[in-house]
Amino acid sequence: MKFKTVISLFFRNIGIRQTVIKNAFWLVGTQVAISLLNIVLLVLAARVLGATEYGKFAYAMAFVSIIAVMIDLGVSSIMTRELAKESEREKEFSSFFSLKIILSACFFLLTFSISFFITDDIFIRKIIWILSGFVFTESFFQIIYAFFRSRQKMEYEAIFHVGQVLAIIFCGVIAIIAAPSAESLSWGYFIGSSAVLFILLCCVHFWVVPLRWSFAKQSWMVILAMSWPLTFDFVASWMYLSVDTFMIGLFSQPHQVGLFSVATKIIAVIITIAGLVSRSFYPALSKFLKESKEKFQSIWDYNMKIAIALTLPLIVGGVMFASRIINAFYGPDYIASVPVFQVLIFLAGITLLSYPYNMVLAVCGYQKHNFVIIIIGFVTNIILNLLLFSSLGIYGVALATVITSMMVLLLTVALTYRLGIVVPLDWPLLKIFLAAAISCIVVFTILAQAPLYYLSIVFLVPLGIVLYGICMFFMEYISRTFLNASIL
Repeated sequence: MKFKTVISLFFRNIGIRQTVIKNAFWLVGTQVAISLLNIVLLVLAARVLGATEYGKFAYAMAFVSIIAVMIDLGVSSIMTRELAKESEREKEFSSFFSLKIILSACFFLLTFSISFFITDDIFIRKIIWILSGFVFTESFFQIIYAFFRSRQKMEYEAIFHVGQVLAIIFCGVIAIIAAPSAESLSWGYFIGSSAVLFILLCCVHFWVVPLRWSFAKQSWMVILAMSWPLTFDFVASWMYLSVDTFMIGLFSQPHQVGLFSVATKIIAVIITIAGLVSRSFYPALSKFLKESKEKFQSIWDYNMKIAIALTLPLIVGGVMFASRIINAFYGPDYIASVPVFQVLIFLAGITLLSYPYNMVLAVCGYQKHNFVIIIIGFVTNIILNLLLFSSLGIYGVALATVITSMMVLLLTVALTYRLGIVVPLDWPLLKIFLAAAISCIVVFTILAQAPLYYLSIVFLVPLGIVLYGICMFFMEYISRTFLNASIL
């Protein structure tokens, strides 16, 4: 195969599986790179600022993030779904974009107003205002990225997303070196993001689709009627962590927020990457919902197999090497975060399994049903936080979130089964689970041996990934040879 032909596979939509893999490559590959870059900045910030000052930044970011998700009302997600169904609907982009402007302005005003009631600390309040500006810019990135995803052109998103993060890191590092404080770090986020947003909007306006204001009240009502149940669909677990961080900040000191936050940052990266794996299937599922029931089920099965194959090693490895991971990233000052990380790694695994079910419910138009389940989860999480924080502290908050997410997963699976959208549990999925379980036992038995266990985490994680991949391909070979069936 010619080199140009190979390269074209990453920039053209040829077949169903190739397009899904191409989308996943750009979304997941980009997010991995971005996450590593983000971790570099956050680790540097945590080490330079200390747990208390970093806790102020984490508390403010958690608050503005909660408001931002609620104000978005699922508009970005619904735009991807609707525009992916019919290319002719791209003319409605102006309505979506204009509605996003209104919602973003409401977010900024609401955040500014509420900030006077949640804290008396003027410094934290200023951080909230600055980060509100950052999230305001972020909302426009999301609506443009949603448009790229509807066209299944995730490579465009990748370019600008990496550029945005590099700009934030550049400005953030300069800010905390010049004046090490949570406020300086916040300014770094805002300035870096704003600069790249200006370039993105210019490129989109002149070369992709004109950005026009469209006062279409009736269209806005139709969009919101479809979108509001999608408000938390793909960010529920991430929102749980934001609510947890915010509640700890209300009832405890910034130091405790800092300890909890360093663990959640790594978990949030994993959850984000997991979400992008499933999101890469979103346009294809939307396309084949009406065209082919068989292809629809096949694409969903492929998504679920990937989720199962990733979940088991993630949980086992996270629990086993938690202390090594926290110490490598943040140093011994944050060793108290290890138990939090060990508990929350189960949240990451549960989230991986939840995304395919959330995705199929959203694609099939059952977002209102899923929204009810998520709201039940939020209420349960808040109640459990209040009950367990008093006795177990930040570890109780982490445990409450895992219990809640497991309950939500079981309810979602039950709903999917009752509606008969897809076959949620079958023999192919059980086979991939058994293969992953056996591979985990083999890999982590090897890694637990003294010479390997004490390797640097930088080498240990890639080694584990390679060994796990070899085991899974060996299981695939056995299945094809002796059972005449594939597990992947």
